[in-house]
Amino acid sequence: MLPAIRILYILGFRRVYLLGCDLNMSDTYGYHFDQDRHKGSVKGNNETYEKLKGWFKELRPLFEQQDFHVFNCNTESSLKAFDFISYEDALEDFDSQMDFVDVNVERTKGLYETKTEEKEKGVGK
Repeated sequence: MLPAIRILYILGFRRVYLLGCDLNMSDTYGYHFDQDRHKGSVKGNNETYEKLKGWFKELRPLFEQQDFHVFNCNTESSLKAFDFISYEDALEDFDSQMDFVDVNVERTKGLYETKTEEKEKGVGK
């Protein structure tokens, strides 16, 4: 999770909305998909979750100094380091940030092609 958040920052995202990040596991409540976890795995995951909660609490002020904001869309999450925002409000907030993007004129042609000269130099290999 930490590398994913860092990658989003490096890519230029400044608002991140967490979905499904409850950071909690029990014998009866595991991942969102069907998978049995033994007691040792549950204990290990919860220990990792506790570390993540502490790290995110420490990181939040540093994130905000860089105008990087993380929000949690899960009301039942045990991750309380970030402010809650409803999924609907997150979509509206995201949409308001995207006013400058016109998907009708985005260009993709040529972005995935390597020119002959570049191929001869080894670019794209």
